[in-house]
Amino acid sequence: MAVVCLDIAVDHRIERLFKPVNRSGGDRSRHVELIAARGVELGKNPHGPEVRVTKELAGPPTKGGIAIVLQQPRDSHPFDEGLDAVIKDCRSLAALADVFKTVSDGTLDIRTDVTIVDLLSYLPNEVKDLDGNTLTEAFRTMTRIICEKEPEVMLCAGRLDFNERKGEAVKFESIGVGKQFGKDRRPATVRVHQGAHQSVSVRRVNGFHPSYAVNRRSDISVLRQLQLLIAAETCGVLRGDWKNQRWMDELRQNCQAISGPKKKVRRPLFNYQESYCRILDELKSAIRPLITDRSLRNAPAGMVYDKLLESNVTRYCNDASLALREMAKCKDNGSDGYSLTGAIAWTQWFAEACQVDIDHEANETEFLAYVKDMVPTIRGCILYKRSLRRGGRGDNGVLNLEAACETFLDFAKNVELLLGELLLKKEANEWDELAGMLSNVSLGRVAA
Repeated sequence: MAVVCLDIAVDHRIERLFKPVNRSGGDRSRHVELIAARGVELGKNPHGPEVRVTKELAGPPTKGGIAIVLQQPRDSHPFDEGLDAVIKDCRSLAALADVFKTVSDGTLDIRTDVTIVDLLSYLPNEVKDLDGNTLTEAFRTMTRIICEKEPEVMLCAGRLDFNERKGEAVKFESIGVGKQFGKDRRPATVRVHQGAHQSVSVRRVNGFHPSYAVNRRSDISVLRQLQLLIAAETCGVLRGDWKNQRWMDELRQNCQAISGPKKKVRRPLFNYQESYCRILDELKSAIRPLITDRSLRNAPAGMVYDKLLESNVTRYCNDASLALREMAKCKDNGSDGYSLTGAIAWTQWFAEACQVDIDHEANETEFLAYVKDMVPTIRGCILYKRSLRRGGRGDNGVLNLEAACETFLDFAKNVELLLGELLLKKEANEWDELAGMLSNVSLGRVAA
């Protein structure tokens, strides 16, 4: 079964990157003590829950390993309830926990194996409300922490939108969604200086704050795929086996385009409903040629793989599942004033349109079998339905949001499983072809 992380079916190519990470610790580091001392400077109780949890997130107290640099803490963490409660209550920290456990094959736990620190530790305030000395000292402390920790790889996932007073800490910031260090005159490895005589060399991986993927743009699945890719890159750099591939650049460019400055953040229930209806239209258009093109029935695995990958079916299914998940949250939070008429009607239309293609033009491929399983299941998520045309009214229908969400997620998992199998066959065929060509090559005797 395909892997699920961050509530999406993980791209089969990203799943291939998941490997264990050696957790052996280095020499003792004082960076945890430094972050605790900073809390005391800001008037925090040295034995209080906020300092304790901040220290736990900054652990382990050893040199080397992975350091993740975020932005600043939220102003409502349940510190009194301990580290686990803080992670569970914060979607960003929960996402990091889920992602690093997944990409490391369960060998990394952010509670014990990864250092997580903020550019502005203990300071949830708006930056404009902080005085210059407080900001300067925050960045100095951050620089001391990194120099003391000497991480083998630093994931830069936070950014503050001003340039003053940062000093060396500017090297710890993200450079934007989908961008990479090592390009555009931003080196992957930098030397971080503390004072005139102390410096450390740090390898950087560019990331972006997980809140952007799980809060602000929570219905855009490729941003979550990129979070997984970035974490896999971080672990790969730590192991020393990271290799960039062309498809990774395509994913980064896709996410970079989505995250442009003119893009607006979607908001309430009706926005998610509009998004969901648009996704169903795209998904139907992607599915139809895959189940009606009879040339795919006996086509080589490589051809079927390329067609299925290019269709973006997994992305549309993941997006539909996320949109439904957000709609369910809106309903749970009391957003009942807006009906789900559109979502009900389009779900009904989607199921009926797919069924028409299955009944009249199906090509009997393996992909079709998954579609045949999905269509009646998604239709069953509508209670008290009637036959509706696309865009028609669904006043007498009730859409089970949670069930529909799981249906699209299961379909995405099946598609990724199929893609993984097809890719293995494609690669095997390519090796066989290469071996065949090499067997026909004769090496003539070289004259003396």
